[in-house]
Amino acid sequence: MEEKYRIKKEKFMVRMGVVGTGFHIGIAKMHISAYLRMPNVSVVALYDVDKEKAEKYKTEFDLKDTEICDSYEQLLSLVDAVTICTPNAFHVELAFRALEQGKHVLCEKPLGTSAGECDKLVEKAEKSNLVCGVGLCYRFIPGYQLMKKIIEEGALGEIYYLRAEMGGNRIADPSVELEWRMREELSGAGSIADFGSHLLDLSDIMLSADRGKITEIQAIANTFITQRKDEITKEEKKVSNEDVGMILAKTEKGTLISLSTSRVGSKHTMEIVGAGGFLEFDGSHPEQLTVMLKDKNGGYSQPPEVIKVPLEMYQVDAYGPKQGFEVNFYLQNKAFVEAITGQKMMVAPIRRGQYIQSLIDAAKLSAQTGQKIRMEEIV
Repeated sequence: MEEKYRIKKEKFMVRMGVVGTGFHIGIAKMHISAYLRMPNVSVVALYDVDKEKAEKYKTEFDLKDTEICDSYEQLLSLVDAVTICTPNAFHVELAFRALEQGKHVLCEKPLGTSAGECDKLVEKAEKSNLVCGVGLCYRFIPGYQLMKKIIEEGALGEIYYLRAEMGGNRIADPSVELEWRMREELSGAGSIADFGSHLLDLSDIMLSADRGKITEIQAIANTFITQRKDEITKEEKKVSNEDVGMILAKTEKGTLISLSTSRVGSKHTMEIVGAGGFLEFDGSHPEQLTVMLKDKNGGYSQPPEVIKVPLEMYQVDAYGPKQGFEVNFYLQNKAFVEAITGQKMMVAPIRRGQYIQSLIDAAKLSAQTGQKIRMEEIV
């Protein structure tokens, strides 16, 4: 067991269960790593339909007292809260069942495969006294937190446009076999759901307070590696959702948004340009921003400046990681636990997850029909 997890646990602890220990990427690892850093959380139960996967996590993280469950019902009987890391098609059902049993829920993004299927879950969550959130963890990345602060302080003035890209490189290899995320019935949209969920959430965070909500969306998408080998039979099968998606959108006050999502190779960047200059985030340096400000009624006269995010914005206690991708997971999961223990709800609420899903639905529909989608027509 790594030294970073050897912390003294408090007497009262939130009993956490994790569902879906991953067949490929294993996003559950990030959640477990975050919880193990916290003195007031104990990971008491794991469940996966492939029990061997859960057993491997128990060994990897030295979870000696953690129960490897035979069913979801068994896990729910042991925990106060559950973190759901399964394929997208199972999110709503598993979250609903947890709420029925009086358990707090943190569900990985996207919330489902369509906004409509989320209705019953949102209603159930909002009628309960339970914390029910969705895992939009990129909003906790230090550079994005500083970007939001600068915008809120008015430095950019009227914002003209936001441009961003996000994706991954692993699936660019055609020999990677057909995974659940490449199957529409299990994932819904492809890269638009996987990466677009974060980009749409971030775009709204940066823009909506001053520039309004997104009112219209137009998208194009394509699947470039159209066939992959089935993981079990090794037969060639069709990939049924997109490898690459590009989204154009406009807010109520006219700010333009351009988002690129790709699972076959991409960088992670965001640029926001306004009357007072521009801000640029580079995911390879998540603890800094490039800033170039100007007089709102004049031109650029100074070179861009790299600004470090103040440590106090993300090194919030002695337990969290100091840098890298683990920071945003720690801050998100800490916020979830704090909400459970009665502090302010800072994790994205379940209705937020449904709203982001509605934007994904609009992009998917636009890509399929070739039409611009007005949000008022589908929400």
